[in-house]
Amino acid sequence: MTRTRHGVILPVVLLILVLLGLLVAMFSFRVNADLASSRAMELRLQTRLAAEAGLDRVKRMLLESRFDMDLWYNNIDELHRIIVWGHEADETMWGTNDEFNDEDTMTFRFSIVADDPTDDEDYIRFGITDEASKLNLNTATEGQIRRLIQRVVEGDEELVPQHISDAILDWRDKDSLPRGEAKDTEGEYYRRLPKPYRVKNGPFDTVEELLLVKGVTAQILYGEDYDRNGLLTPNEDDGDESFPPDNEDQQLNRGLYPYITVLSEETNVSNENRRRVYLLGDETTVRAELTTVFPDDPGVVDYVVKASKSGGQAPSGDNRTGSGPRGPAQPGSNPGGSTGSEGGDEEGDEGSPAGEGGEESGGLEEGENDPQRGEESIGGEGASGPIRSPASLMLDRTIDGQPQPSPITAEHLAILMDRTTIVPPQQETLAGLININTAPRLVLRLLDGLSDEQISGILEVRERLGPDAKSTPAWLIAEDVLDLETFDRIAPSITARGQQFTVDVLGYADHMGMVTRLHVVIDLVGPFAQTVYYRDLSYLGGHFPIRESDLERQRAR
Repeated sequence: MTRTRHGVILPVVLLILVLLGLLVAMFSFRVNADLASSRAMELRLQTRLAAEAGLDRVKRMLLESRFDMDLWYNNIDELHRIIVWGHEADETMWGTNDEFNDEDTMTFRFSIVADDPTDDEDYIRFGITDEASKLNLNTATEGQIRRLIQRVVEGDEELVPQHISDAILDWRDKDSLPRGEAKDTEGEYYRRLPKPYRVKNGPFDTVEELLLVKGVTAQILYGEDYDRNGLLTPNEDDGDESFPPDNEDQQLNRGLYPYITVLSEETNVSNENRRRVYLLGDETTVRAELTTVFPDDPGVVDYVVKASKSGGQAPSGDNRTGSGPRGPAQPGSNPGGSTGSEGGDEEGDEGSPAGEGGEESGGLEEGENDPQRGEESIGGEGASGPIRSPASLMLDRTIDGQPQPSPITAEHLAILMDRTTIVPPQQETLAGLININTAPRLVLRLLDGLSDEQISGILEVRERLGPDAKSTPAWLIAEDVLDLETFDRIAPSITARGQQFTVDVLGYADHMGMVTRLHVVIDLVGPFAQTVYYRDLSYLGGHFPIRESDLERQRAR
């Protein structure tokens, strides 16, 4: 008898249905995952476009009002929570910082954020940063670099500021001669690395290039401010419990990064983009051009012409590299900048008395000769040395063997600082000048011979002055912040304007936590705003106070 098998088809069908169900589920999960990924990419793109919109607004603002610092330095109404697009916002609300009752409303915004160097606890600025407010690595003297590093590594006995500054200078100079005690900063150290590379022997292209230099670590460059927001967050003040490492002293070490640049330079023209009068040029030409500058002051014109002729001499050779006979100090040229004697500081400077808050003052004491320039300090009645800048013309001078009081007033000085120069016309740009209107205290300390009292006066007075009053550095004299001799000493190193600006822009939305963070440097080249550095820092997070509750706290400050 044959035995019949029953029920075989049913299990097979059920197995096939289970497999089909799994395939459908997998397909569904994959579709949902792709949809979520596409949605995330869409939102990321929208936040990035919001950030780009903020960058465009800053470019337009600078092109229209570059010299109005009050408009772009810290402007919470124009540069914070600005609507780019909103689901319930009509076109009249775009470009404003209006708020909605419902925080879940889809509204894309941007904020322009920056570190407030006067605060490391609660506040930031809503504005941009002038690159001229920083120390230029490619023009800074040995003493300036060493003093800045000394402030950053203070308390770390294992790090020697002199060794680090020697390595930085050997990286950027053109020769292959090592300086200092290490004797291996011109190639030997770099050749022994696991992945060797050559010393550059050329100028820095970016600030981050410092990480290639012997002795410069990420902790020296960025300090404890890992997220680079200028705020002391809990993980930056908890010792070794979490990254980054810190000393748990309740103070934020910002590192070198906020105080250095490689991009600060300005065109050698007036604020109105006019060609400046070259004071050391042909006497007839200078007199004719000055007459158009001071049409109602023939006495001023005559004095400036005679003082420039007797006190100045046309420079020869390339003073920027320390070669050739040395003429008067050239603003932005860093005379002797790449020679072994670079620095402008005598030995023992590190042991000089500390100023306010334990910080040492900027450089030379009043009346001390500047070895960088190789000239006697100018000052007092009957001075006859070479003029360092148009500011020297305000000092009484000896002309044709006779003492002659200067007729230059503070009003004249403002015009001279803007419309005249001692830099030859062929030098079209001035690199490394420090903006006296925006530089923080730590950078002002790097200027030769400024005392802590004078620096405090600069910071206090510039807060209450308007943009017109600060259009040239002459306000330091007009407001009695500095004496003539001190002003004359620092005048070749300072400016009252910037041409390159750092923009940290955040693009975000009210209904989600995604933030795009862009770090951009723009250069105002004539009628254009050119992007010269562009970096996406979204991986650092949007650790800035950008919500409405934070806005109210900023306004209540």
